[in-house]
Amino acid sequence: MGLLQNLIRKGRLLERYVTSRMQAPRYHQDFENVEKFCMFLGYPRSGHSLVGSLLDAHPEIIISHELHALRYIRYHFSRDQLYYAILDKSRTQAAAGRSATGYSYVVPNQWQGKYRKLRIIGDKRGGTSVRKLRLHPHLLQGLRNTVGVPIKFIHVTRNPFDNIATMFRRAH
Repeated sequence: MGLLQNLIRKGRLLERYVTSRMQAPRYHQDFENVEKFCMFLGYPRSGHSLVGSLLDAHPEIIISHELHALRYIRYHFSRDQLYYAILDKSRTQAAAGRSATGYSYVVPNQWQGKYRKLRIIGDKRGGTSVRKLRLHPHLLQGLRNTVGVPIKFIHVTRNPFDNIATMFRRAH
C-alpha cells in the first residue's frame, strides 16, 4: 500500500474514532442489550455477503458489510465506539441499496440498517479477518475483552469450484 493510501485510510479511521466517540453515547442503552458478537471467517466469493445481508434484515441483528472490526480493535476503539461504527455502516449501506460486487443484497421491507431490539451485532469481513488473526492472534483476545459478550463465528462454505469459477470470471 502506498504512503498516500495509508495516510488516507488512517485519516478515515481517525474521523470514525472521533465521530463514534461523539455519537456512541446516544446508543449506550441499546448496546447494553447486545448478547452476542458475530464475526465472519472464510474465503472470498463464498456467500458471506448474502448471509450477512440476510442476518442484517432481522429486527434484532445488525451486521455491517466490510467494516473490518478487527482494525477498530487494533486501534483501541471502545465497545460502544465499535458498535456505533457497525451500526452506522449498516445504516449507510442500507440507505445506499446494500449492493456489493455488482449484486444487490437488499431484503425488501425488512430491517436492514435498523433494529427493534439489538441483541446481536457484528461485521461481515471473512477472508481479511482470517489473515489479520493469523498475523495478529492477540486481536481475538482484544475483541473478546472489548465486546464482553460471547463471539459467534460464521464460516460460509461453498463448492470450491464455484469460488474458482467466479474468481476466474471476474479476473477476465
